[in-house]
Amino acid sequence: MDRPSLGRMPTDRRHDLVRRAAAEFAAQGYEQASLNRIIGDLRMSKSSFYYALNSKADLYDLCVADLTAEIAAASSFPTPAQFRDSFWDTAHRMIADLAVVLQRDPAYRDLGRMLYLPDAPVRTAADPGPLAAVRGWLTEVLAVGRAAGTLRADLPIDLQAAATLALLEAFDRWGVQHPASADDERALLAAQLDALRRFLC
Repeated sequence: MDRPSLGRMPTDRRHDLVRRAAAEFAAQGYEQASLNRIIGDLRMSKSSFYYALNSKADLYDLCVADLTAEIAAASSFPTPAQFRDSFWDTAHRMIADLAVVLQRDPAYRDLGRMLYLPDAPVRTAADPGPLAAVRGWLTEVLAVGRAAGTLRADLPIDLQAAATLALLEAFDRWGVQHPASADDERALLAAQLDALRRFLC
């Protein structure tokens, strides 16, 4: 997706394209999403689209990259070292802050649905997607918790990280499929964090 012409697209135009496309992907699935509908709604010509991007797959990747970057920039993700002295308080603050950020823009919810589409483009080792960075960060966080004696250390850390990520993905996938009010979501997040704590301690 490395196209210099994409960088010359006006910021507001790119913002609108990403949000319209994310809504289409989330509602229709990847295969059924209509590129013609997306660019038609934006009054963008096909030549303008193909000047910036090669394909629908590139547009999907652009949505994932831009929305993930926005969420990361708006969130305060602690470094692994910040979990050392107060692991669960730090985790609780991080999850609460992230929940607030995700409520700010419907496109962030659309991103969640996009990531779990059954027909989403398959990731490769060369392009593992946003979860690869999360997996590395999570493994470091678990290592800090284990070293501090906060977390159980009787499992190999790579197994513990894989199981923890699978549990978090299950929570996330369920939340995407069952949107809740802000109050219900806070209660659910507290219950999920308690379940995670029971698993890790």
